[in-house]
Amino acid sequence: MPCTRRLLGVMEDLSPYELERQATIALNKRKLAELSLERLDPQAAGKADRRAQQPGRSSSGQNCAVRKSSRLSAERNLATATPAQEHRLELRQAPWEEAVFSQECKTDATCQHIFDRKRMHQHLTLSPDSRCVATTGVAGYGAALCCAGGGPMWSVRAVRFGVGGFGVALVRSGMRPPYKSLGKAEATVACYLANGVVVAGGRERPFGPVLTPGDVVGVMLRPARGGSRDGAGDDLVFLLNGAEIGVAVTGLQRASRGAYTVGVQPYMGGVAQLLSA
Repeated sequence: MPCTRRLLGVMEDLSPYELERQATIALNKRKLAELSLERLDPQAAGKADRRAQQPGRSSSGQNCAVRKSSRLSAERNLATATPAQEHRLELRQAPWEEAVFSQECKTDATCQHIFDRKRMHQHLTLSPDSRCVATTGVAGYGAALCCAGGGPMWSVRAVRFGVGGFGVALVRSGMRPPYKSLGKAEATVACYLANGVVVAGGRERPFGPVLTPGDVVGVMLRPARGGSRDGAGDDLVFLLNGAEIGVAVTGLQRASRGAYTVGVQPYMGGVAQLLSA
């Protein structure tokens, strides 16, 4: 009972944002169960067993205030690991992710682009070759950026859609964390969403076809039509399966190579793969 009262007191102290977040997480967990994807949460499996094995823990839950973070534990392990141990820790995958990365993501050895391990949300997991990314966290959101220095053309395959959709965006390479919503980030130039709309400058508008799993979305920068060779503008063009959809943003300030990169947001259970341009 004392522990229950403490928990109730904590719930009462939560802000409206935290209450909404808890409700979203609960909804996503129910969606996972409906899709038989409970293993999307790699930390959930065996959590109850680990708690039961803790010495001195009673079934009444009197030790409920004790909290351990497996994410922080993993970070500590990486911080103290040898290079060989660090490599093994980083490449460790849950069974469902191994199946997706090995069976659904056809290897594109010619692709020069990889996702940046340091610029991705903590709810995302990279494949060993860093060309595929999956959303594994139960909160259901998060983005990953391609390493800077690529372009002016990128291609992303929507391997699998998660709960919430899929998004591909051109972002400024200086984008800073948190890497949550590409559609709302100030560093996003434009984001093409699975429902066929594009988000640019904080505004949505109808743009192109609705995406389906397996589609390849191209992101291209090219000199603005009608401009001079040294002109001050580039067009941002999206393509779908090799066919041009249209210009999402025109007159972008021409910048040095590497000033822009591509970002993806596969949502919970979704998977994205970088392909050669």
